[in-house]
Amino acid sequence: VHQAQHKQTQQNAAVKVIENCADDALADHLTEVDILKHCQHPHILQFYEAFFFEKKLLIFLEFCTYGAVDNIINSVEHGLN
Repeated sequence: VHQAQHKQTQQNAAVKVIENCADDALADHLTEVDILKHCQHPHILQFYEAFFFEKKLLIFLEFCTYGAVDNIINSVEHGLN
């Protein structure tokens, strides 16, 4: 996952890059994209867009400043109360 920024709006996004995405695996990844498109909740990352280009699938999502929840939990060395 990489950080990106929209040139016009300056909005940050997380970009999940799936390299060498073969045709047989693409269907599974597109299922993930479809699920993300339909998840509208304040506690779920917002889906922005997905592109398939030169065997790479790029999924643009809401950017989390502090990273993934599992990284936060591991850094504080205890679960969330």
